[in-house]
Amino acid sequence: MWCFERFNQVNKKNLALIASLILGITIGYAIGRSQSDRVSFTESKELSGRRYEWNVERFVDGDSFYARLKAFDGVDMFNMNVVYGVRIVGIDTHEEGKCGYADAKSKFEDLVGGKSFYLLSGGTKKSSDKFGRLLRYVELDEMDVGLKLINEGLAVAAYDSFDLKEKVGPHARESEYRSADKASENICP
Repeated sequence: MWCFERFNQVNKKNLALIASLILGITIGYAIGRSQSDRVSFTESKELSGRRYEWNVERFVDGDSFYARLKAFDGVDMFNMNVVYGVRIVGIDTHEEGKCGYADAKSKFEDLVGGKSFYLLSGGTKKSSDKFGRLLRYVELDEMDVGLKLINEGLAVAAYDSFDLKEKVGPHARESEYRSADKASENICP
């Protein structure tokens, strides 16, 4: 009898521990499953309205980076210490080890590094890519950083409705990006 009672006590403790673990995993998954669902952004049709300032946490290449919301006191806006992966909508730069990678990344770092900027929706069907990165335009002092990289031959217009295999779909500035791409000379043949 004593053994049976002791067994029930141990099982109740284990059951409570397992239930707590499952609840914690479920909450963690719900919070982290979609970065973009927790933040509201300006709609691409207007490209105006309420904007949030961002700072780069780390550059990946010429079109991808990690960013953090900026607050008035210079700390994360919601004090959540959340870093978001971001990919610039409508452009593509070369990957590490390829011609133009270092130039594109360096120019992107020069333009944006250490400064506050805005992320604006491109009006794409999805707000994030298959890697969970937010798909956004980067605007700094009224300059479209993606367009600037295209104009300097460091990026090409891509991931839009002109692609043969749709990856992201149309975005609000794709005609402007495509025109700039035709007019610029890419640094890599």
